Amino acid sequence: DTSNHKATFRVLEQEVRDILLNDWDPIGINSCPGAQDEYDSYVDGLVCRILRRCNADFIFSHLWRIETEYMGLSGH
Repeated sequence: DTSNHKATFRVLEQEVRDILLNDWDPIGINSCPGAQDEYDSYVDGLVCRILRRCNADFIFSHLWRIETEYMGLSGH
């Protein structure tokens, strides 16, 4: 059912957004109200990987690439 798929996707989007802001947050913006959408461009790609059942190592590597290659951070 398409509506179930869309609802699942929306729930996962919010969960991933929360994880990126509260747990990952490599640039430390989770307490800045005006920056709550800073990581939104990464959410859909992560949700798709989750729905394709990518393993945790793959997800970690993807986040590591975002942090080190796209953001130019050292990946601490």
